[in-house]
Amino acid sequence: MRDWMRWTLIACLIVVYALVLFAVLHPRISEAYRAYFIDHTSLDWNRPHYRATPEEGMAFNQAGLPDWVASTYGFSHPEPWGQWTDDDLGNVAGLVLSQPMSGTFCIEFNASPAQPVHDSFAVRFGNQVENISWSSRDAANYQAQFTDVREARRLEFILPKNLPRVHDYDPSNGDRRRLGMSLRTLKIRTGNCTSAQ
Repeated sequence: MRDWMRWTLIACLIVVYALVLFAVLHPRISEAYRAYFIDHTSLDWNRPHYRATPEEGMAFNQAGLPDWVASTYGFSHPEPWGQWTDDDLGNVAGLVLSQPMSGTFCIEFNASPAQPVHDSFAVRFGNQVENISWSSRDAANYQAQFTDVREARRLEFILPKNLPRVHDYDPSNGDRRRLGMSLRTLKIRTGNCTSAQ
């Protein structure tokens, strides 16, 4: 009888250790947790949320995020006018949506390039990508048209890799970030874009 109890106890311990090992190797964590603590692609952790719809949009200078955005990555801290993308956090900056989106959408946003960025950039929504050329060195409005989007969970801005640090092209500036583009506002409207980009 004692041997039977001993082997049962050993079997239970093996099962417990196997479950613990599985949990350690396959943690169930949120995308925001992974981006902040593991991948180091986000400076956002547990930002407050405010009520807004995708059509009402978001202002990048807000301390919080609208309800429809679960988290962000690739962005520096909010500043009084908006947020910069920072290549130190990855050459892709994006929003993780609270709910997947499907359909036809017009992405409208106000942005400007950092000094070393001259070429076009891309906007990815779900599995679709739109290339956009800068129309101005100053802040300007842009639109990206997406049709037949299916279960999009992310909206991303893709910039060149290995951007220089601000201090490298402006030695008088002590900023050590690798700035790509600044974003001020963003809206996701259902349907087609109404005016040319």
